[in-house]
Amino acid sequence: MDFNNEKTIGTPAIDVERINILGKRDNFLEALEHYHTLSFRGAGANINVVRSRMITLFLQLYSTLRRHFSEEEFNNIKHICGTSKKEEELIEQFSKISDLLDKLRITRLDTKKVYDSTNVEAENKEKGY
Repeated sequence: MDFNNEKTIGTPAIDVERINILGKRDNFLEALEHYHTLSFRGAGANINVVRSRMITLFLQLYSTLRRHFSEEEFNNIKHICGTSKKEEELIEQFSKISDLLDKLRITRLDTKKVYDSTNVEAENKEKGY
């Protein structure tokens, strides 16, 4: 992200941080996609770029992860991100991080409350009438 850009100067720090987090998450997914593309072609795919992107995502979220996970869970994520060469383990840890980002409403797309639109009273209550 270009911090000298006029658009970022007036942007609240929390929004800039969210954009950085989403960027790191996207980088991981792109590396995983590239790894799968090579694997499916039968080429000698290497998991190291995926692992590297996972480490970067972990570091970006370091303090947040420490606050929201138990010490044991945090250390497990840290260990796997730094040492694992198994795709399944990296994806499992990524899933835990993604669930947290959803819980924090950073990646959540379905932000509207679900209600029965055929029930007029429920709809009115939801809309504040």
